Amino acid sequence: MLAAFLESDRNFMRAREAARKARA
Repeated sequence: MLAAFLESDRNFMRAREAARKARA
């Protein structure tokens, strides 16, 4: 369970960074 949560959080952070780079 915890591993899945950490993985989803990692994917979320990656998507956030990608969106930020796309804006910049």
